Formats: sequence, structure tokens, C-alpha cells
Amino acid sequence: MQLEQPLVDVLNSLIRINHDRVEGYEKAATAAGDADLKELFNRFALSSRKYANELTTKVIRGGGNPSTGTTLLGKIYRLWIGAKVAFEGNDRDAVLSACEYGEDTIQQAYGEALLSEAEIPGDIHALLNEQKNQLQTAHDAIKSYREAAALVHG
Repeated sequence: MQLEQPLVDVLNSLIRINHDRVEGYEKAATAAGDADLKELFNRFALSSRKYANELTTKVIRGGGNPSTGTTLLGKIYRLWIGAKVAFEGNDRDAVLSACEYGEDTIQQAYGEALLSEAEIPGDIHALLNEQKNQLQTAHDAIKSYREAAALVHG
């Protein structure tokens, strides 16, 4: 089934933001001083690689050209994580706060994609909802870690 260009654009925006998430979590894993966070961040980077690959497959099968890059916002976000970590050191709460911001951003992107005016076939709609739900679980995990870190340092 040939995908219309507006849907290809929507899927490509989600591919790019998943690429952002991969790079952000790889940077956060490097900055994290704690083994539990390194493992969590590496797992989240792996999940976004999977999501991007699933979306890329849909774009290719639909006759479109999948995006291979990242977003400008993602580049700014990664610079912000780097600056925050540099100024605050490997502060667990600072790294988790930055990651939670990223999770909020990707939730917003998926919400906007699902509400876009592009015609989204049922299988793609189901995939986007599944990914969004899994990303919400990741968001909630980051939030729990951040709240626990804030209690320890608060």
C-alpha cells in the first residue's frame, strides 16, 4: 500500500525523534555514574532503535524515503544535557531531569502524530499507539528514578 506524503512526513518526524532519543540516552549512559542508570539508559536507547526501525520499515514498504537524521530540537536537547552534566557533574537528579524532559518531548511528538491530519491506516495507528504506550512506561520509570533521587538529595 502506497503511503501518502503527509503520513510519510509524520512517520519521518517520529523516526528522527527516536534517533534523538537514542543519541540522548547514549550520552546520558556515558554521563551516568551509576550502573543501574547506565543499564536503564542503554535499554531505552535500544528500544528507540527498535521503534525507528519499525517506522522505517513502514515508510519503505509504503514507497517513501525514510529519514536517517535527527531533529534540530534533538541537537539542542543533547547540547543542553551536555552542558547540564558539565556544570552539575554526574548528578543523578540532573541527568534524570534532562531525560524526563526528553521523554515529555517524545510523548508530545507521538500525541501530535496520532492527531495529525494525515490518514493513518489501522496497522500504523496501532503501531504508533503501542510505541507511545511503551514510551509512556519509560517516562514513568524515569520520573520514578528522578523522584527517588530528589528525595535522597532533597
